[in-house]
Amino acid sequence: MNDSSRQAGAKGSDGRGKFRGVALYVLPLGFVLASCGQDSGRDAAGGRKQTGKAAAGVEKPQDPSNRLIPPGESRIRTIVGEVLEDRNDEVGEWARKRANQSAEKRRTQRWLQPIDVDFGKQRVGTKLEAELVLMNPTNEPQKVTSFSKSCKCQEAVLVLGDRRIDLTKGLEEPLELAPGQKAKVYATVEVPDMQTRQTVNLQFLTSDPDQPLLDAQLHVDAVRDLHVFVGEKQTDLIDFGILSKDSVRDFEFRVVSRDGKPFTVQEYEAPLPAGVRVEFSKSKDDGSEWVVRGKLGPDLPENRHGGTVHFVTDRGKFEISVYATVQPPIKVSPSEMVILGVVPQGRGATKDVRFDVIDANDSFKVAKVAWFDIPGGLLPDGVSFGADIDNAEDGKSATVHVRVPPGLGRGRFQIGMLVSFEGDRFEPRKVRFIGHVR
Repeated sequence: MNDSSRQAGAKGSDGRGKFRGVALYVLPLGFVLASCGQDSGRDAAGGRKQTGKAAAGVEKPQDPSNRLIPPGESRIRTIVGEVLEDRNDEVGEWARKRANQSAEKRRTQRWLQPIDVDFGKQRVGTKLEAELVLMNPTNEPQKVTSFSKSCKCQEAVLVLGDRRIDLTKGLEEPLELAPGQKAKVYATVEVPDMQTRQTVNLQFLTSDPDQPLLDAQLHVDAVRDLHVFVGEKQTDLIDFGILSKDSVRDFEFRVVSRDGKPFTVQEYEAPLPAGVRVEFSKSKDDGSEWVVRGKLGPDLPENRHGGTVHFVTDRGKFEISVYATVQPPIKVSPSEMVILGVVPQGRGATKDVRFDVIDANDSFKVAKVAWFDIPGGLLPDGVSFGADIDNAEDGKSATVHVRVPPGLGRGRFQIGMLVSFEGDRFEPRKVRFIGHVR
C-alpha cells in the first residue's frame, strides 16, 4: 500500500479555452502568442465570414476556435518539428522523393566535378589535395560570384588559363566563364586532430539560375596514433545524462597506440573542468596502453556540466570528455510553475504534481504540504486549497493531488505550495499555480 495522507490549508485542473490552429493565446501570465494563421476569418465589419456550405445553410464542422480543451490539458500550444523523410505516409514518401531528386541533381550537375571526394582513413596532420574541374556547361556566359569554405584546415586555388586565384579568403570579384570554358580548383585539406570522420565543404555561387549553388564535399576519416576507448567502443566521450547535484560518477578510459608501440602520458592540461578529477597510469608493462580513471561530482552546479580534459604524451595529444546535465535531486512534473488554464466557476478543479528522484540511489517521502500567498494572488479570504499526498513504496516518487476549491471568484488567481520532505537531506520545494476562473 502507498503511504497516503491529506493536507489542506487556507488560500492553484481542468482547462477550457479557445484556440485556432497555432493561433492567439492569452495566457494567465499575461503573455500573448501571435497567430500563425493567414486569415482572421472575419469580414471588414468584424463579423465572422460565411463561406461554402455554411453560407448555403448547410451545417459546417465545429469551429476549432470554440473547441473546449479537455481537463488537464494545457492551454499553451507547442509547435513540434519533425523530419518529413521519417514519416511513414504519403508526406514522407513525397519528402524522400524530393530529397533523392535533390541529391541526384547535385551528383549529376556538370558545373563542378567530382562533387564528392573521399580520402578514406588518413593519419592526423596529413595534407591531402583534391583536383576539381569547374566548367560553365550553359550556352551563355556565366559568373562565379562567391566562394566559401567550412574549415580553417582548407586551402583552395583556382587556375583559369594563366590566372591563379587564391580562394582561401574568398573570391574578391566575380569570375566570368564563357560557354564551355573550364577552370581547375586545387583544394588542400590538413587532416584535423580529431578522432572522427570529417567532412569539409567548398561552396561556389553562380549566376546560373538552374544551378545557383555548387557544394563540393571532401571526406576523410582522421586516424590518430592514439585511440581512446570506453569499454570496447572507440570513443572519447561519456555522457552520464541527468544527475543530481550531489551525485558522484566514476569513469574510465583506455588509451591504446595504433601501431602497438609504447608511449608515455606526461600530464593533463590545467585547469580541469569543475567537478572533474582524473588520474592516469600504465595498464600494460610495454607502455602501449594506458588507463585514465576519474570522478564527476559531487557539488555540481545545476545546468549542463563537465568538460574536456586534454592530455599530453610523447606521441601527440589525446582528450577525453565527460558531461552530465545537473538538476535538483528531486524533479517536479509538470514543472515548478503549473498553468491550470481555465477553471469553470463553481466547479473547482484537480491537478496532480509528481516528484521523482534524479539519482536512482536516492529515496524520499513527502512529509507535508503548506500553502502560501503570492503577491497579487487575488484570492479571497477563507478560500481553502487541498492536497492529498501519495508516496510510492520504493521512495523513488510521490504524487500530490491538488484540489482547487469551487468557491473562487471570476478572474485570474495564483497561489504557492510548499512541499516538505522527511528528514533534512532534501530542501523543501515550492510550486506555483496559476489559473483563471470563468
